[in-house]
Amino acid sequence: MQTYQIIDLDGCISDDRWRRNLIQPSLIGQARFDAYHDLCHKDLALNLNAVIPGHAIIVITGRPTRVRERTEVWLREVAGLQISLMIMRNDDETKPAPDLKRMMVSWLFDANLYGFLPEQVVSAIDDRADVVELYRRDFGLNSRVVRIGDEEHEHA
Repeated sequence: MQTYQIIDLDGCISDDRWRRNLIQPSLIGQARFDAYHDLCHKDLALNLNAVIPGHAIIVITGRPTRVRERTEVWLREVAGLQISLMIMRNDDETKPAPDLKRMMVSWLFDANLYGFLPEQVVSAIDDRADVVELYRRDFGLNSRVVRIGDEEHEHA
């Protein structure tokens, strides 16, 4: 049976600290994150030791689908990771990260969508403690906080 690790990007393995100031709280919806996401491909890759060898990678990220291509290039060329699947935020989606990721993981385990089994996921990492808690509580996943920097921050 193939096994998987779920990983997050921004603030977890993608060092977004330099672009956090581009988040514009005065704007409404996802527009406040546009400039922040537009430069996501310029991040350094950190915490790659948290990616467990021997397991396929599923990326679950709040990044919008409009940056899919540059994210795929970043994963391959900067982080050096080959992924099996990446589930991203729809460009017009405004759910907070915990609600969004709960929905995404439920899609992952839905037999009519992706059809993965929870026992196939050996680990999940995210920089947000509330997301890690919902992975544990709602899906029974072995999960832990992996963070770049000392504090959580608002990101999509």
